[in-house]
Amino acid sequence: MCATSMVKPRTATKCSSPLTFLAARKLCSRLGGRVCSADELSQGVAVKSGCNLDSKRVWTSTVCPFDGQAMTQAGDPGLLSSLPKKCSRAQEKYHVRCCADFKEGEAFEIVSSTSNKQSIAVRLQWRAYTAVRVSYRKIDKLTGSSGLAKKIPRAPIKWVTPRKTRNVVLSNAGQALVQFFALTNSDYEVRVTPIHRASSRYLFAQSVFLKASTGSTN
Repeated sequence: MCATSMVKPRTATKCSSPLTFLAARKLCSRLGGRVCSADELSQGVAVKSGCNLDSKRVWTSTVCPFDGQAMTQAGDPGLLSSLPKKCSRAQEKYHVRCCADFKEGEAFEIVSSTSNKQSIAVRLQWRAYTAVRVSYRKIDKLTGSSGLAKKIPRAPIKWVTPRKTRNVVLSNAGQALVQFFALTNSDYEVRVTPIHRASSRYLFAQSVFLKASTGSTN
C-alpha cells in the first residue's frame, strides 16, 4: 500500500483545499486511489505524505452509524489526543489523504541504488505496472545558527522530468534502470509515478518517493 496527500505533484507540491466527503472520494479516485480508512491512518500509513496534513483533521473512508456521516481524525495517529476520531457530516469540509492497494508481489521495490557526485542510478521493480514516470528535485536546505543544515521535506521546488524518464517502459519482470546525469553535489528526492496502461493517466496517489545523495554538501 502507498499513500499521498498531494494533488498535482508534477511541478511544485500542490495540495488540495478542504473538501466535502464526496469531493474527497472523487479526488482520490481521479488520482488512482481511494480515501484511507481510519485503521490505516491510525497505523501511520500516510504520515509525512505531504501537505503538512499530519496536524490536520482529515477524512477517512470509515463510515459512521449515522446516515450521511464518515469518520474524521488527525492525519498523524500521534496527534489523536488533540484531533480524536469523530463522526463528521459529509457536507463538512476537511482535507484528505489517499491510499492505494497492491496485490502480493506487485508492490514497488528498489533493486539497487547507486550515486556519485554527478549522477544517480536506480534499478526499480514494480510488477503491477508496465510503465512509470520518474522525476527528481533537489531537497532545499536552510542552515540554522548551529551551522547544521535543516532539511525541509516537500520543499516547493519544481520537479525535473528528463525526456527519457517521462515514460519508462518496464520489462516483463517489471524492472527498469533509471539514471539522472549532470547533477550538482546535493541531496535529491526521486519520485516514481505509475502510468495507467489503458488511459495513460499518471496515478499520483500511488507515487513512491525516494531519497538519494550525490555527496556531501559542505
